Amino acid sequence: MSEPELCYVWGDWLYFCHDARTAWGDDFDDAPYEHNAGEPYTEFEACRIAYDADLEQPASGMTHSPWSVEEINRGAVPWLRSSKWAAHDVMIFAGEALSSVIEKVEKAGGRVWLPVGDAE
Repeated sequence: MSEPELCYVWGDWLYFCHDARTAWGDDFDDAPYEHNAGEPYTEFEACRIAYDADLEQPASGMTHSPWSVEEINRGAVPWLRSSKWAAHDVMIFAGEALSSVIEKVEKAGGRVWLPVGDAE
């Protein structure tokens, strides 16, 4: 089985699915995603982790972004990116493997946490 892939970001949570291209949740096809979409449906979700890093989400600095989750997961924009003032240059797109996302969050000076209830 391959590594889980980033398929959704909400607040401080990164959601990973078995296949980001087929992941789905409520209103994943509606823009703006930040006012419409819900978490991925449990049948698609592999895990979620919390993160803390100096990274912006697609809707950062906007009242209403022009993207749906579906468009972001097809690569229209990265789920997370460095701000233009950051010393690091990080972009994290949908479909990136869990280990790659963790590496990039750490490159941005951040940390990740696995919820205790999800640890095995």
